Amino acid sequence: LRTALHRAVELGVIPSNPAALAKPPRVPDVEQAALTAEQAQRLLAAAQGERLAALFALALYTGMRQGELLALTWADVDWEQATVSVRRSVRHMPRVGAVAGEPKSRRSRRTLPLIPTALEALRQHRQRQLQERLTAGGWEDHDLVFPSERGTYTEATNLIHRPYRRVLARAGLPRVPFHALRHTTASLLAEAHVPLAVAQELLGHSSLAMTRHYTHIPDTMEREAATQLGQLLEFGRQDGCQLASSRDGPELETSL
Repeated sequence: LRTALHRAVELGVIPSNPAALAKPPRVPDVEQAALTAEQAQRLLAAAQGERLAALFALALYTGMRQGELLALTWADVDWEQATVSVRRSVRHMPRVGAVAGEPKSRRSRRTLPLIPTALEALRQHRQRQLQERLTAGGWEDHDLVFPSERGTYTEATNLIHRPYRRVLARAGLPRVPFHALRHTTASLLAEAHVPLAVAQELLGHSSLAMTRHYTHIPDTMEREAATQLGQLLEFGRQDGCQLASSRDGPELETSL
């Protein structure tokens, strides 16, 4: 609204921007949910046999957004290079339905590597989909990787309220939002000591600050970091470093 009114000022429609002085309330910083590695493994195991099992696998193995997953086409999958390219994103508008468009930001357009497990999940999904097309009546071919049972874009509500929650219940997991899988990927990347800049590229974040926001550091990693820091500090003392005084003031003497 502020941007629109500012444009109105530039065009001479109104003398000043009444929204310029508005101070919006601060949105509370609520920590987003993320699964542990063990919980993520349980989710993948519980998804076996589901029509969209490959979607859940790709969500965890790549950290792709829900809209990016639902916009994927088979042309985006490079089987030889074992990669998947994010070129579009789907959003659902009331009374309109699914609308495909550009990804969230420039950095969101990216090509992601696929490990053999993720690639195999896609292969199995492709075979299942080909069988589904033979028996489906009135299939609309949009080349989508994760279409509805008619070949059209999968509605987000159908994805979240039906198979996803069913898989969570089967795995004995809390009812976390689908977006928690993306937070899970970010956290597991940090747990695997992947540099923040690399995680940013994989997740398609516009800034490192956003990647940090998505990352949930477990207590074990914080303790490990403190232990490593202590080892570095203790190493110098064990090596004979000591502070001595001289005419010119304190200086560091090292006994080798």
